[in-house]
Amino acid sequence: MGGLKIVRRTEFKLRAHETPDIIKVAVIGLGRIGIETAALIYKREEYELVGLVDISPDLIGRDLSELAELDEMTGIKVVEEIGRVHPAPDAAILTTSSTLPSVFPTLKELILAGINVVTSCEEMIFPWLNSPEMADELDELCRRNGAIVYATGVNPGFVMDRLPAFLAQVCQEIKRVEVTRVVDASTRRRALQAKIGSGLTVEEFEERISRGEGGHAGLSESLAYLARKLDLDVDEIEEEISPVIAQREIKTDFFDVPPGRVIGVRQIATGRDKKGGEPVKLRL
Repeated sequence: MGGLKIVRRTEFKLRAHETPDIIKVAVIGLGRIGIETAALIYKREEYELVGLVDISPDLIGRDLSELAELDEMTGIKVVEEIGRVHPAPDAAILTTSSTLPSVFPTLKELILAGINVVTSCEEMIFPWLNSPEMADELDELCRRNGAIVYATGVNPGFVMDRLPAFLAQVCQEIKRVEVTRVVDASTRRRALQAKIGSGLTVEEFEERISRGEGGHAGLSESLAYLARKLDLDVDEIEEEISPVIAQREIKTDFFDVPPGRVIGVRQIATGRDKKGGEPVKLRL
């Protein structure tokens, strides 16, 4: 006897980016990240780029095509404030700064206008860690004005926080998590290479760190986010920052670093519980 053959056919059509309306977007802060984000949004059919905002006099009035080296004029020019963007955006991409206190006024203005925000501000991945009052105020404003603020990025925002939190969902119990990321900064943009101290002496590097400058922003926030998501008890977060010293001459597109100078940064965030255990550790 022949085997039983059962065939099932179901009509199914998958359409990418099915949305009822085109989302109008403005980009605020036109550094490298902001410009590249604006260019991407301009090319996507499900979005309409309606405005570019930056306070730099060198940028005001310039077309996106000039900033992003596009082949065609877009007619979208930089203005100095969100109130001059017409039509009003449904959402704003905010890429101006790494700290919550510095972006707080802009966030508040956008929320009060009912504009949703996606921001690359590193501290916003878990703003309650260092600015709990501001975080609570923004949360309340969002609830009252029907707006959403979403923090994102590669790191923080994905690699060392949301990704391990997602992967951990297959585990029944998590007792400890450790994340290590190694980045070749020599291929990255000038601003990042300068931020990690490329070319500085050890003394200059240490002085900068003592002023609260340099290093990677948002590592402690990533740790706090991860601890919260995995329900791990963390009562204290400690960050250690030390320079990586060039053992030979290193040349990048932006810096020539002789031996003995700083070529990178090593940063470790450790989350400790009340018993002295270390349930979360992030190395970068």
